[in-house]
This record gives sequence, structure tokens and C-alpha cells, in this order.
Amino acid sequence: MELNYIYTGDCLEILRKYFPDKSIDFVITSPPFKTYVGDRELSDAQYYSWLSEVLDELERVTKEYTFMFNSSTRLIEICRRFNPVRILIWYKGIMKYSYRYEPIFIFKHSTATIKINKRIWSDTFKFLAIHKWLTPYQNPVPLYRAIVKMVTRPNEIILDPFMGSGTLALACILENRPWVGIEINPEYVKIANDRIKELTDEGLAKYINTENL
Repeated sequence: MELNYIYTGDCLEILRKYFPDKSIDFVITSPPFKTYVGDRELSDAQYYSWLSEVLDELERVTKEYTFMFNSSTRLIEICRRFNPVRILIWYKGIMKYSYRYEPIFIFKHSTATIKINKRIWSDTFKFLAIHKWLTPYQNPVPLYRAIVKMVTRPNEIILDPFMGSGTLALACILENRPWVGIEINPEYVKIANDRIKELTDEGLAKYINTENL
């Protein structure tokens, strides 16, 4: 497993090939709300079966907790099937034709030693959603940065198996945390690596005190 690096490929395959048991401290991720085989969208039953595989693999590689963004339309079913220990809320502000909040599910892993309630100082986060995406459903860096800063400590390794545009990597760099990512789309990997490369000392200002990145 290589730190501060984005693996290109299917997360289940990459995790099984490169990630030893309990090699990650925390996961912060936003998996696809829908998945496809070719142009065909998976049924809900197929989607939850796939998500169950992902969570099982995260249980194997992660010591402490997984924080998972997902759609508010899936809130009841995810709670019923996967039993999160807590749910945080991202309030996105006023948006037309869209849900205005997103749940962040917290899953405790079998080896967790941390009492997560002692690290969480807020159940809700207000950050404006991004309207001009680099990749679909791109989340704001300040939101991820707030969660990273709140729940993790220096030297704790954070994984995002659905890295997308690199939001988690940028948040970790800004908070001086080691990270590792996986992304199946090579075009998104390039976007993420370009954003990481641009994050120099001169470029830090655009990630500070803004809600729309």
C-alpha cells in the first residue's frame, strides 16, 4: 500500500490486492448513489449487495470508523441494512430541484479503540454545495476538511475508495494527514492529481474560509 497516492481501478479489486488487514485508521468517502453495468443502472437490490461488499472490505482494512456520504433517499434502507452507529448531516443551503441535506453515516469497525462521540463536536455542517462540478457529485473541500480535522489525528491514515476529483486528498494535505485514494475512472484520477499538484503554498488561499470549493 502506497500512501499519498491514488490507485486507478475498481476499489474492491484494489483493496483486496494492495491493502493489508487493518492498514487504515479512518475512511471518509462518498460512493456512487447509483451504479451501472454498461448503460444499465443496477436495481436497488443489486446496489445494496454491491455496497455490502464494499463495507465488508472496509471492515477488513479499517481500524476505527468509516464516514460515508450517501443520498437522503437511501437513509432508511441504509440504516436498516447496515446499522450505522451515528448519522451526521450536511446541510447544503437552498437548492432548486434537489435535496437540501445529505446524511453522513458512521460505521464502527470491530477493532475500534476510539470513542467517536468524544471527537465529534457537531452533528451538522453547513457548506454550500458545488454547482460547477469537475466530476459528478463533487463535494466541497472545506466540508471534508472539517470532518478530517474533527475526527482524525496526525499520522492517522485516511482512505477514500471513491476519490473522484480528489477532495479527500486535498483536505488531508491541508490538515497534514496521510491519505490514500482509489478511483476507477482514469480521467477523474488525472483531475485529482492535477488539483493536488496545484495545491502549493501560493494556492492555499482559495481553500481557506470558503464554502464553495
